[in-house]
Amino acid sequence: MECLLRTHRRRLSRKRPLDPEEIFIGGGAELYVQMLPQVNRLYLTLVDDEPEADAFFPEYEREFTKKRSEETREYKGILYRWIDLER
Repeated sequence: MECLLRTHRRRLSRKRPLDPEEIFIGGGAELYVQMLPQVNRLYLTLVDDEPEADAFFPEYEREFTKKRSEETREYKGILYRWIDLER
């Protein structure tokens, strides 16, 4: 896993200069598992639905306890929340 994390860091360093305060990561599940220990803030969309799935976002609730904002919306009868969390 450490090797994969170094690879991700190398890829990020090759791109244009980044804002050191915010880097957005779009998974898959394994990438989220690898990068979650490196981040201090999460922007999540939580969908109130339970479709069949075989990959999930890693557990985060114990580490990210400070809620900065939350907004609930609905689309075609499905509720979802945008939530901004910090460690």
